[in-house]
Amino acid sequence: MMPKETFASLLIDNLVIKEDEYLFGYLHRLIQFSECHSEAALFREMDMPAPRRFGEAVPKWAVRMSPFFSTMSRAELIENHLGGGFWRGFLDSDSWIDSHAHVLNIKISMGAYFLFRAERVLFSFQSLKFCPKCYEESVQKYGFGIWRTKHQDMTAFICHEHEEVLYHRENSDFKGFKHSDDFFDRSKCFQPKLTVLHRWLDFETARIRLKGVEACREEMKLHKRVFLESSFCSEKDSPMRELVKEQWAKALKKYLLTLYPHHRKNIEALAHTSMVDPIELMACRKPTHPLIFLLFKLFSLYELELPSPELKS
Repeated sequence: MMPKETFASLLIDNLVIKEDEYLFGYLHRLIQFSECHSEAALFREMDMPAPRRFGEAVPKWAVRMSPFFSTMSRAELIENHLGGGFWRGFLDSDSWIDSHAHVLNIKISMGAYFLFRAERVLFSFQSLKFCPKCYEESVQKYGFGIWRTKHQDMTAFICHEHEEVLYHRENSDFKGFKHSDDFFDRSKCFQPKLTVLHRWLDFETARIRLKGVEACREEMKLHKRVFLESSFCSEKDSPMRELVKEQWAKALKKYLLTLYPHHRKNIEALAHTSMVDPIELMACRKPTHPLIFLLFKLFSLYELELPSPELKS
């Protein structure tokens, strides 16, 4: 049901979100345009909490904001402006999104609730990203720059249209929209030095977007099934399971330190969560975050050392 006409609905109808414009960046654009209307009043009209971070797959504020888009469904908003064209491939069905959105729409506060396992612990590693050439092209086309959705995939590091390494601004720098102009200052972004790991993740990200959601889902199911059938570590506390768990914890720490060298403290904490249990990653019904799934895929294909026969028995 469409909300009644308000300043917020009129603003969204007239300040149209652009093709591939990231919803978080669009919200900043709305706030800048509505100087005569306070940020708090705008959020209140849409019955949504003020975003305190970005990078969440389907945040509460986006679910509450979605009915105000008169020409776009929530599914289209998620697909084209929240990165769903990439991360939906890591869900076995879209029913996860519907259930998640239903919970977020409940008026009573239920605390933090995330679509993917590990989302909460990965927030500190998230960055808002842009390609300078794409940004300038959007300025020429629209009169203002936009932050492109496909650049925001956590495992994207390169703009493939211009072969440019993306510039980053870390989530930890965001202090809320009230003081956000400094955060969206592109001169304060940095360009990471890419390694083979960055490039492999970026390649996988581009490949998944090209193949499409359903093909990615089938590939994910196959990878899980092959690992679970061939790993010989389904029994809890088995020697094989402990061996693989130990190898994976070391590999995960190594990967994350390569990708996020300034987050050593957070990485140390992350390496001791339930994510280091390979069976939990592959067998758990709740979806695993794309970054963690891809890193585990890399580990299981190329770094996992098979045990000796006596450990398998």
